[in-house]
Amino acid sequence: MDMPLFADLKGASVFITGGGSGIGAALSEGFLAQGARVGFVQRSDATDFVAQMQAKYGSAPLFVPCDITDIEALQGAIAQVAQVQGPISVLVNNAANDQRHKTLEVDEAYWDWSQAINLKAYFFCRAGSDPGDAGRRGWGDRELFLDQLHDGECRLCGVHHGQWRHHGDDPVAGTGVRCRPHPRQCHCPWMGHDRQAARPVGDTRGAGRASGPPVSEGRNPARGYRGGGAVSGVAGKPDDDRAIDGRRWRRGGDRMNDTVTWIAADWGTSHLRVWLMDGAGGVIERRDSADGMGRLTPEGFEPALLKLVGDALPDGVATQVVICGMAGARQGWAEAPYATVPCKPPSAVQARLVGTQDPRLRVRILTGVSQDHPADVMRGEETQIAGFLALNPGYDGIICLPGTHSKWAHISAGEIVSFRTFMTGELFALLSGQSVLRHSVASEGWDDAAFAEAVETVMSRPERLAADLFGLRAGSLLHDLDGGTARARLSGMLIGAELAAAKPYWLGQQVALLGASSVAAPYRAALMAQSVPVTLADSERMTLEGLKAAQATKDTK
Repeated sequence: MDMPLFADLKGASVFITGGGSGIGAALSEGFLAQGARVGFVQRSDATDFVAQMQAKYGSAPLFVPCDITDIEALQGAIAQVAQVQGPISVLVNNAANDQRHKTLEVDEAYWDWSQAINLKAYFFCRAGSDPGDAGRRGWGDRELFLDQLHDGECRLCGVHHGQWRHHGDDPVAGTGVRCRPHPRQCHCPWMGHDRQAARPVGDTRGAGRASGPPVSEGRNPARGYRGGGAVSGVAGKPDDDRAIDGRRWRRGGDRMNDTVTWIAADWGTSHLRVWLMDGAGGVIERRDSADGMGRLTPEGFEPALLKLVGDALPDGVATQVVICGMAGARQGWAEAPYATVPCKPPSAVQARLVGTQDPRLRVRILTGVSQDHPADVMRGEETQIAGFLALNPGYDGIICLPGTHSKWAHISAGEIVSFRTFMTGELFALLSGQSVLRHSVASEGWDDAAFAEAVETVMSRPERLAADLFGLRAGSLLHDLDGGTARARLSGMLIGAELAAAKPYWLGQQVALLGASSVAAPYRAALMAQSVPVTLADSERMTLEGLKAAQATKDTK
């Protein structure tokens, strides 16, 4: 459908901060499409974007390189834009930074830096003109200010959770700009967040202090992860379980039943994780081994499983084992076919039943998901998606699963509509460990500023990626580039390239990142720099929730 045109925007002079990338670029293009004259400032290079707009609309926006924390330079840019394209009638304060910290981690320097980006620049953009003197100063009376909630803490779980707000909505200036409304309540508990989530699975300290869904009549918010208590916030039964001195107890003092009813298993290429489950969906114990698919023949899977769980199997009954991941690959235990998108995440009803030698086992391997055009497949990630959807019914948006092979999945009406895979993690491992860059990239260390700059540079000019990569080697040879800084830059370049290619997925969408914090954090920082609202969820917990959801729909034959 064609965009409606508004006569009073034709020829209007528009000034946008951060208008050359992400949402800022979409705003710039939207105003250009209305026939407005657009000027914008941005710290990173936006000349390619300007050229694209010139080719598409025959009118190039005026790009003035500027760091918005330099107020003198910012006001000089404002004056330059007003001089070139006439008195500015529409101001869009878009540029911001949304890094978040706990209160006690904020020092004075960080506070000043944050305020300089998020408040000071906005104030001096706006204060550069007295509305009563707009004609002389070059300003009009329409202003659109986009920001995010900073350090908003959910009272239930203490998690910082940003959502869009829309300020100064003008019926004309705001047309075509859709921002996510601020919710009445934080949805963090459904996202797999809580104060305990950072602890390793199996750590029982503070068990039972779990967050849960928002309190409502007849519901208890303290619903924990049975037994370990390490990953909490799962909607469970009100009789919350506690771990005391290694023993599991129910509220009221009854000892928890340790009888294994079924087993959930995540079988990856390099690892095997299992959860011994009771009949109420609670975890009795988590176990793991290094017997991943990559080191096993098809005949070796059953012995590897028995080595890990054999002592826990009840006699005289076939215990259900629900497996996701690479056990169902062509080189795995037994190939489980793919479901084709659009589809709901596969359940145990669609799983492949695998014959076993040990009568105590009844094994089902969940199917993967495939896409015909463009060709793509996933195994294991669809179970994480199922777990996320089980905790977030009705979620509509994008799920990103960063890792060796990152996935971007479009979710709507409970279905995986489409997805794309990026080999970002594998490329990082190969380049940092086996290419000439191994001499320059350290195995540890980090530089947030270098990472952010690299992301922005590659997103603006992805065609220079190959040259920029070798620049890491040259920088270490000629300028003693720090190995940790080089590591951050390499990560930023590759993630920036991924975000540039995945832009149709995340632009204008809410994004849920499912991954370990160490893996997801760089993606979160890169997306937040593009003003994308992001929520984190632990991938291991989502896997378990997905296996539980699959088991709940198992075939009873």
